[in-house]
Amino acid sequence: MLRLGRFALLPLVAGAGCVDLLVMGDYGTRDARQASVARGLAAVASVRQPAAVAAIGDNLYPSGADYNPWTIVRWWRDVYMGYDSLNRPWHVITGNHDWMTDGTVERDFTSSSENPGGHWQMPDFWFKKTYAADGLTVDAFYIDTQVWKGSYLADQTIGRQARQRQIDWLFSQLEKSTADWKIVLGHHPIYSAGNHGMTEVLY
Repeated sequence: MLRLGRFALLPLVAGAGCVDLLVMGDYGTRDARQASVARGLAAVASVRQPAAVAAIGDNLYPSGADYNPWTIVRWWRDVYMGYDSLNRPWHVITGNHDWMTDGTVERDFTSSSENPGGHWQMPDFWFKKTYAADGLTVDAFYIDTQVWKGSYLADQTIGRQARQRQIDWLFSQLEKSTADWKIVLGHHPIYSAGNHGMTEVLY
């Protein structure tokens, strides 16, 4: 393993397989820009045929689902599900804007009759998905970084113990995993040169 500054460059895993994911966050803008992104996303998906879309938070601006599942219908289902290439699993986690109202509305949409084909998948606020291709396995651990950071509304909704439960779950699952690759997906970056900077609580 080659170390470069604070980062580690991992050796390639032997195997011919390749797992494609489309990863995006901060996409729920509720305007024409979102429609443009949907068209572009659909074009890429039609070529790459990804295993899933990883939707890593801020799914609905400015304040999540606003306590109403029809917000998800209007600004997710009606925007994206009109494209055949996007009718595939969407593995969804919340971001800080999603927790400006009750994030459980987004979680519970997973089992809603308004979720066509069950494509919106948020079985919990943190969960594991396994992807496989010829000779390659990937365990993807989806976490709620807003819960990890600490959130008043999340604490009030799912309990203050949720943060520690998530931490314990993640480290236990990472230890048990035998996949070739293990990746952790969350809304807030650990390291970033962007305006928001680093998220030290995730170190």
